[in-house]
Amino acid sequence: MPAREQQAARPRPSLAESFNPGQARRGREHDAVDGIVPALAITARSTDEVRRVMTEAATAGAKLIACGTGSMLELGNLPRGFDLRLTTSGMASLVEPHPADLTVTVEAGVGLARLNRELAAVGQRVALDPAPGLQATVGGVIATDSTGGYAYGFGRPRDQVLGLTVVDGRARVLRTGGRVLKNVAGYDLPRLFTGSCGTLGVITHATLRTQPLPETGRTLCFSFSEATAIDRARAAIFASELPLCAFDFEAEDRGRWVLAVRVEGTSEQASYQADRLTALCGRAPDEIGTQWVSPIHAGPEDNVVLRLGAAPAVAVRLAGELLGMAATKAASARVCGRFGDGLLRVHARCERARDALELVETVREIDGAGAAVVERVPTAVKSRIDVWGPEPSGMALMRAIKSAFDPHALLAPGRFVGGL
Repeated sequence: MPAREQQAARPRPSLAESFNPGQARRGREHDAVDGIVPALAITARSTDEVRRVMTEAATAGAKLIACGTGSMLELGNLPRGFDLRLTTSGMASLVEPHPADLTVTVEAGVGLARLNRELAAVGQRVALDPAPGLQATVGGVIATDSTGGYAYGFGRPRDQVLGLTVVDGRARVLRTGGRVLKNVAGYDLPRLFTGSCGTLGVITHATLRTQPLPETGRTLCFSFSEATAIDRARAAIFASELPLCAFDFEAEDRGRWVLAVRVEGTSEQASYQADRLTALCGRAPDEIGTQWVSPIHAGPEDNVVLRLGAAPAVAVRLAGELLGMAATKAASARVCGRFGDGLLRVHARCERARDALELVETVREIDGAGAAVVERVPTAVKSRIDVWGPEPSGMALMRAIKSAFDPHALLAPGRFVGGL
């Protein structure tokens, strides 16, 4: 839908007037999602304000998309309606750190980088590493279940979220999970909302696990000229059972393979792991650094990004196939992955929309890659595909869940799996 074509349902003027100056305004071009500019943009500062917006949206039949800084809004199908952009960046308080319990409770609009700076004062951190430079908020990271290589050592956001406060499409305030590592048995609603891309509710608060800050950390990068060599190193490292924090790889279109590994702990532990990795890889690392940036994150020049999963044992072989295919359609391409869970990403720069579409279609024809998720693609291509791929077998259950939490399809309509 072109940016100029707006939906008939609009938030009533009284909604904007009920907020303080600066919190509500008319939608602008930079508020657009997939080229659609909303009629209204509101910055919420509390759970009650989110509930008020949801109540008004339900009354008016207005469709809304919630976000933090908006850095992850490119993920998802074209919205079927977009009248109101609800931003949670005004909810940016660190509510309650519990260093003795290794947990922290924050508002959803808190930036992850800022949260970790504040936690460093008590010697802790939240061990998530979404793409650098995105200014990702806690709510955005949880809603998209986004992290990088730290998933190997610490798990994804869904593994680190203990409790959430969410306002659903019925304007109900739901407090799910708890604030301690051991919770009572029951439905794991925090995991249901994590990764749902804002289609079931708007996250306003989160309680997360924290980790002690290590004494030191090292990032080691090993280069290989053959896929078989890096695969041998992968198998040897797995067999060693080293307690790595991250275990990623990258295949470049120049025929170079890079293994990127993160080790942390005391100086003695980091030195021991670095020496063992050097022996297992059969070569010295090309680079040793103190900072960690996962290679699986897309760069700003990549206008096509596809995500798929593979068994770790076949990740290198599949990455080689994907790279060869992408190189025929793109001006530049690389394939990256996490060895721990087999996540693969194809990053490409296509100069024409037709090339981007053909790349998506070709990748989805590869055996084992049919369910590839298109995380980034030009809008002209997005209008011709379902970015999530074929509907999963549990689609009927997903529709029932959507209906239970958002019966009027107010939240990011059409953007999620199966057009939810």
